[in-house]
This record gives sequence, C-alpha cells and structure tokens, in this order.
Amino acid sequence: MRKLLLALLVTTSFSTVAQMDGFSIKYKNIDTHYGTRTKLFVTSHFDDVVINKVEVNRGNCPLAWPKTPTVKVKKDKYSQSDDLLNNLSNPDYNPNKSNVKAQGTTWHPYEPVRLAFGQTTGYVATSVCNVIEITISSSEGDYRFTD
Repeated sequence: MRKLLLALLVTTSFSTVAQMDGFSIKYKNIDTHYGTRTKLFVTSHFDDVVINKVEVNRGNCPLAWPKTPTVKVKKDKYSQSDDLLNNLSNPDYNPNKSNVKAQGTTWHPYEPVRLAFGQTTGYVATSVCNVIEITISSSEGDYRFTD
C-alpha cells in the first residue's frame, strides 16, 4: 500500500503533462524569490524548431523572466568609521543594514529559442496561473493545447 501511494505521489509531481503533435508540455507551480509562479517546460519533437512565442490563456497569464536591479553600496574603511562614530549613541544602529533599496523587479519577455529534437526550454509566468490553454507559435506553425 505504501509503495502504491509513493508511486502516485511521484507521478503527480507535475500538475499536467500534455503532448501535441510537435511538442510536449509540463507545467507546475514553483516557489521562487518573487513568490509562487507557474513554470512551463516545452520539449521539442522536431529535429530543428524555433519557438517564437508561448502564450498561456490567450495572453492573460504573461510569461516573462525577472531582473532585479543590483544595488551597490560604496563604503571604504573611512566612511564606515565615520558612520560608526556618528551613531555611537544610537541603539538602533546596524552597520550591516543598507539604506539603499532596489527599485523593483522588471519583467522581460522571452526571446525566441531554437530547439533540437528532445531539447527542453522553460518559461516562468509572472503569477500563478490556472492553465486552460497554451499556444506555441513556432517556425513549424502554431500549436494549441487545451485542458
């Protein structure tokens, strides 16, 4: 009985596995630094194909990759010393805490990707999606999967 339950858990680790004529699609919700997101995995069944665009739920679930701006704080040993001397009487002073904050995350659309037979590429949605329809626009034509 335990082996049966374990086998069921292993086979349901992905939310859905779909197969179209030219592609296989897997998707699941994942936890990221930006919160829970839906991730799609597209596998090619063509010898050479370019995926130009992938749309989920007719574009209502945007796919994009995040880029957070990097923050650089320039501190040398003298500025750290001055900072410490100016805050000796401050009980809330934390020298490791930076007052500089990132402006936010920028989401960039995915570029076209070339795949050979059996290669897989991944796409992350900007939120959690209830996937009903996936459309793949490729060099071999458009393919639609509906749940």
